[in-house]
Amino acid sequence: MSYTESDLQKMLQNPAVRIAGLGKIALPLPTPLPIKENASQSKFGGCGKQTKTEMEYGRMLGYEFPDCTVEPFAITLRLAAGHKYSPDYVVKDKTGIRLIVEVKQRGKDGFRQNSYQRAKVMFDQSRIEYPFWKFRWSEKHCGIWDEKTFSEAPLS
Repeated sequence: MSYTESDLQKMLQNPAVRIAGLGKIALPLPTPLPIKENASQSKFGGCGKQTKTEMEYGRMLGYEFPDCTVEPFAITLRLAAGHKYSPDYVVKDKTGIRLIVEVKQRGKDGFRQNSYQRAKVMFDQSRIEYPFWKFRWSEKHCGIWDEKTFSEAPLS
């Protein structure tokens, strides 16, 4: 599914498609910035620190996208139901956002943290409401990363 610039501008006029701090989709970046580790999330609410798993994956993203900026908690997506969702990482290049990433870890017995289900629901809803971005769900289990990249919205 591809969108023209006018389609994207129409989407931005929808109140459900407002992005905190960006204002428009393509944000030119003057120079690539290093990965920001231990970034405070106080601006968006929440715990305020990244987990070790998130920092490890942030370094991996830096190697995967050497020409891009990898920023934790860089945006907050406002969803139609009134919820807000701040993905763990946003990968940006000169033309704008290239990839949105959510990172989770499961324990050895398959245990998932309490926030897992909420993050999964917000992630899936974001894919529906922002179909013009690529999303990736990355999950670590017993030292092995399971990554799923989505370039289209799920079927409703």
